[in-house]
Amino acid sequence: MSVEQRRGGYRPQERSGRAEPKNEPPKGQVYVAIDTESTGVDAESGEIIEVAVIKFKLEQGGVTRVMDQWQTYVKPKNPIPYKITHLTGISQSDVQNAPPFSQIEERLRDFLGNFPIVGHSIESDIGFLARHNFEVTNPALDTYELATLLLPQTGNYSLVAVAGALNVHVGESHRAMADTVMAMHVFARLAAKIEELPPQVLHEVNRIAKELPNWTPRQLFLDVAENQLQAARLQSSGALGNLGAKLKQQLAEKHGQKEGTDELDFMFLIPQETPEPLRPNPQPPEIPYEKYSHRVETMAQTINAAFEAGQHLLLEVQGNERERALGFLLPAVQVAMEQGESVVLAVNSEAQRDRLINRLIPELQQILQAKEEGDSKPDKKRRKSAGKEEKKSFTAANVKSQNNYLCLRRWEIFRKNEALTGDEKKMLIKVLLWLPNTAVGDSAELRITNQERLWSRFNSQKGLCPAAYCPQQQQCFFNRARQRAEGAHIIVADQALVLADLQGQAGTLPAYDHLIIDEAHHFEDEAGRQFGTVITPNHLFDFLDWISRPTTWQPSGGYSGFIHNLAQYSNKETTQAAQELLVNFRLQIMAQVEQARNAAGVLLQELGAILQQRNQETGQGDGRIRLDYKFRQSNVWNELAGPWEAFKLNWDELYYLVRDLREACEPIKSQLNQFEWLSLDLDYYVNQTDTLLSKLTDAFEGGDASNVFWLAAHPRTGLISLFSQPLQVAPSLDKHLFSKKKSVALISSTLTTDGDFSFIKERLGLREYESREVRLSPERDYSNILMYLPTDLPEPNQNNYQKNVDQYITELARSSKGRTLVLFSSNSALRMTYKAIQRSLEADNILVLGQGLDGTRRSIMDRFRNTHHSLMLSNLNYWEANDFNQDDAAENRAIFNTLAITKLPFDPPGDPLFAARSESRLFDDPFVQYSLPRTILRFRQAFERLLSGLQTPGVVVMLDSRLTRKSYGSLFLNSLPALSLRRDTLDQLIPQTGEWLHHPSDEV
Repeated sequence: MSVEQRRGGYRPQERSGRAEPKNEPPKGQVYVAIDTESTGVDAESGEIIEVAVIKFKLEQGGVTRVMDQWQTYVKPKNPIPYKITHLTGISQSDVQNAPPFSQIEERLRDFLGNFPIVGHSIESDIGFLARHNFEVTNPALDTYELATLLLPQTGNYSLVAVAGALNVHVGESHRAMADTVMAMHVFARLAAKIEELPPQVLHEVNRIAKELPNWTPRQLFLDVAENQLQAARLQSSGALGNLGAKLKQQLAEKHGQKEGTDELDFMFLIPQETPEPLRPNPQPPEIPYEKYSHRVETMAQTINAAFEAGQHLLLEVQGNERERALGFLLPAVQVAMEQGESVVLAVNSEAQRDRLINRLIPELQQILQAKEEGDSKPDKKRRKSAGKEEKKSFTAANVKSQNNYLCLRRWEIFRKNEALTGDEKKMLIKVLLWLPNTAVGDSAELRITNQERLWSRFNSQKGLCPAAYCPQQQQCFFNRARQRAEGAHIIVADQALVLADLQGQAGTLPAYDHLIIDEAHHFEDEAGRQFGTVITPNHLFDFLDWISRPTTWQPSGGYSGFIHNLAQYSNKETTQAAQELLVNFRLQIMAQVEQARNAAGVLLQELGAILQQRNQETGQGDGRIRLDYKFRQSNVWNELAGPWEAFKLNWDELYYLVRDLREACEPIKSQLNQFEWLSLDLDYYVNQTDTLLSKLTDAFEGGDASNVFWLAAHPRTGLISLFSQPLQVAPSLDKHLFSKKKSVALISSTLTTDGDFSFIKERLGLREYESREVRLSPERDYSNILMYLPTDLPEPNQNNYQKNVDQYITELARSSKGRTLVLFSSNSALRMTYKAIQRSLEADNILVLGQGLDGTRRSIMDRFRNTHHSLMLSNLNYWEANDFNQDDAAENRAIFNTLAITKLPFDPPGDPLFAARSESRLFDDPFVQYSLPRTILRFRQAFERLLSGLQTPGVVVMLDSRLTRKSYGSLFLNSLPALSLRRDTLDQLIPQTGEWLHHPSDEV
């Protein structure tokens, strides 16, 4: 019997040597919680240094009974790294006299027995045990996986975060016994949540789980159902008396249980009232500007003036993120209430969306409601009257793109499909457990990892979801989202949705005249992505799978997909000739899909080989191929012509076959069931086949000179994808946005270069408009931050540059006591420096953290915040998007005193889009007119955010001597706040910056 079979099929039980009485309450199941600490983050390099196990009995209601526990240090073969000692508190002296793993192996095996084991990300512990040749064959239950199923809206699934969400006491973490205890209680609370599931949902989960013998949570769900059944039998026999009958009745009422039905319907969806239409309010509650800073009021007045004048606005506001958000929220609310219309706020980050939806908007609603009621201090505990939600002065909606929402019709089709893969069945269970708890049906509430591509099997999509005759129209999540938007004064969306809506691709936003774009420095890049195209292998193969795919994972074989479901449209009125017609098309299309799939595979394989060869020639691992005229004239393209022609021929034939089927169904529509749905699906497949082929043809044959096309490989999977973006976004933005809206306010902390808005206006298409331009300078005094510019450092492309960078970063970290952040423009340079400095600094008890090398972004950031002597190496893109300005004052604190930036963030010359724009006739001097201002904006944006995390006094060291040697260096410096500036040699770097941190002096 294989390990997987043992894990899936074995159900350990406590054996007493006697038969269990039939009329006793269900017995608890015995489990073993386990956690290990190790010398590394992965099993390939790490050794176990501590093991903790707890044997416990889990009873109904999430009650645990500890039966036994044991923990021990384990002596590794190699020394414990400083980073691990810092994280766990386990030092070399702790394990010096501990037994090696071989001496604890037998006791650990006896402890585990054949009981199911429990842990958070349990596969990691199993991997470390396997490195010690300790094979674990017990069923393994992962509390991480269970949490993603049963707590779908949590977001953060670390053990500590899950424990907090379940009100489990959080003690010391990163120690084996503490984490084992926490995992045990988390597991118990999650098991109790399974007991609370509606019976229909539990029944459906178990129906699916029976077909997943290797899915380890399967037995847990089956046990709950069995215990409920046994309890019901006991109640019916009178063993539980009146109390049991009462509990059963309450359970049925709670879940709306229908006796004697196995059909899962949507009665458990959270109801939503239809919002009232917006109406002008000539006397809305007055916005209490006096509660906010003068800066917020100035912003609000500026935006109000632009809205009243019907002008577009460019507003640069440096400083606090919360203040900036309030500065545009307040005037948006005022205009929306007065005019009875929606104002759209387009954000660029989830942090800003969360701040608006969950903090600032509720705060303002409460303040305005209190003013309307004449209460100067809003009561946070004001009760809802008559069970209804309290009426708010203004309404707000959080709106996403259409494909973010679950389609109930497609979900039902997917759910009833009998030819699903194991991953699809697991995804089915995840969505099934989420449905009773979601009011919006937004995929962002789910933790979708390697199953991301499966969401497209049942999400709402343009062309597949007509409201006119959809049976789920009233409960449709997408329809609900549109209704919320239509009845909302404030609509919070992202820039991508606003841009998609301009092209008619979103369908979620109502008509609006006023738009506020936050973080508008990103708007050109986002517009390029939204006006462009990405075609991945998943797009091609998933689309073909939707039409037809072989069920190779089933022993019986066969096929599934749309074309194999044609029989469901037949009825007793369908003639023999019509049935034969459908069968004939099914066979032809099925065969053609296979040919199209094979042709796509060959083409992608050839493209992958070309890209790999190009990377070897250039020495780059992330190279890209621009599909321009030069490429199409090369020998490489000549070799690719054959696979491309075969691909085009087969996809073209597929298009005509599906189109012919659509036309053939029209004369026999009276003989078919649900012809409207059949026609809709056929239209979709015809249009999608045509769209995919047309976009690829433009790319490979140069049919669209207004777009830039390129190929690139995914950094992890190596899969080849096609990308395209317009050479310019300004004409489309002018046509669809600025010429159509009364007023668009573009807001950011960085919109100017050398104090001028000209570059951003040119790039976005605002040059011909008489827009308002306003800069609000920061209120903070930056004179106690020193910027040090070494004058004798080699330039980045010269010899010894990297060696000098490594040396002075090491010395800076020692001088600043480890409170140092270093930014890199490339991941390869980051890794080289990490390797060069880590051992030396950690010998001095300075923790070195590398982005992408020492855990997730969240975990690295938390460790950097909470470790006084630490150095963090990161890339510029991450910190440009990072938000230090948390609303929680405890989090809004300076976290480093020294910042080193290794290079100015110029675009790589080989970037296809950058190269195409630079080579075009758009600029007389591409470097001065495009590359330089673009780099200054990116540099400023990261710099502005970093300043809010920098202590005062603080030091910024620029390790790019182009700032002092090139004529354009002054443009960068002039765009920054008024820092204290020093230019000097490298040998003065450490003494002068060290002196500044303790005794800041006047500007030199």
